[in-house]
Amino acid sequence: MKKVLPFLTLLYPIIIYGLRDSAYFKIAALSLGGILIVDIVLRFPIARRYRLTAVCALLGAALALILVGVENIVRLYPFMMSGSMLTLFAVTKDPGDNPMIGPFRKYLATDPKMLVHLHRAKTIWIVGLSINTLILGIFLFAFPLQSWILYASFYSYILLASLFILSIAYVALARRNLL
Repeated sequence: MKKVLPFLTLLYPIIIYGLRDSAYFKIAALSLGGILIVDIVLRFPIARRYRLTAVCALLGAALALILVGVENIVRLYPFMMSGSMLTLFAVTKDPGDNPMIGPFRKYLATDPKMLVHLHRAKTIWIVGLSINTLILGIFLFAFPLQSWILYASFYSYILLASLFILSIAYVALARRNLL
């Protein structure tokens, strides 16, 4: 199951779009989104420290969206995923605590000067994920389902890949003392 969940995360918008006319649409969307969000809350050590806060935020967001409309609940998962990644980057003081930066820290641990650059690379992710979360938040309410699917399943991944490449390039340039 651990190997299937990352693929479900990537395919969630497409699966939901394919099921939009099904009688089981609401149940499938809520179940799949709930499973994926709970997996994120339980997977990361930093999230375990804030488990109660994460569960309360999730329940509060789901309750608010139930009051607004079910179609928006379907759109909640990518928004929560981006928000979770943003929170993960924002609350980690030590890059080694962050599962996305930790491997770089182990590789660059021989040079204490590089820790400053890892923190700056973390800032690149915080800014980029803030933009992505804001756009996904706007798409929750302001755009039709087809536009949301295009952004959530294509453009947001291009943005995340760009953040990855930009942060790698920044650390590589810093390592060669070009910054």
